[in-house]
Amino acid sequence: KRQFLDDTVKNQEEIKRKIDAPLLGFIPEVSYAGNGELFVPLHPRHPFTEAFRSLRTNIEFVGVDEPLKTLFIASSDPGEGKTSVAVNLAAIMAQGGKKVVIIDADFRRPNVHNSLNVPNGAGLSDVFLNQSKLSDVIRVHAEGGFYYITAGKEPPNPAELLGSNRMTQILEKLCEIFEMLILDGPPFI
Repeated sequence: KRQFLDDTVKNQEEIKRKIDAPLLGFIPEVSYAGNGELFVPLHPRHPFTEAFRSLRTNIEFVGVDEPLKTLFIASSDPGEGKTSVAVNLAAIMAQGGKKVVIIDADFRRPNVHNSLNVPNGAGLSDVFLNQSKLSDVIRVHAEGGFYYITAGKEPPNPAELLGSNRMTQILEKLCEIFEMLILDGPPFI
């Protein structure tokens, strides 16, 4: 006899029971038939947008003594909406007056460019390869009010790049330019 174990988390209460950390926000699922996944600037009164405003406020209060400069957005599996969360969080942070950049750090399955309906041209991997300067790959998303860096070409060693000293240097430079860095990272699998 086989038994199947359902270990998925169904609601906020289960999250609070399973982890010993504060819950900063809850973003509901929303179906959206627009181009890309940038929802917040186009629907300012929607409950989905309000959930992002609440998340923004909670993130700001977490860093009262020392403001957060970098957020890494990840998920347990591909397709769970981490890029949608990252781009909409960037938009809501920009609406709150922060100078924000979203960085596509998922080299194997980059998706920020798709979510923003822009090409995946020269990007982060090109900076690693010294084929582009950092200033050349930072672009502004006029509709969202934030900046973005696409992933660029897929490198042969994505995991090593993200954990490298060069990545630390890139992030330090970006922290000098921006108030908030949002990294759309790879899923944990």
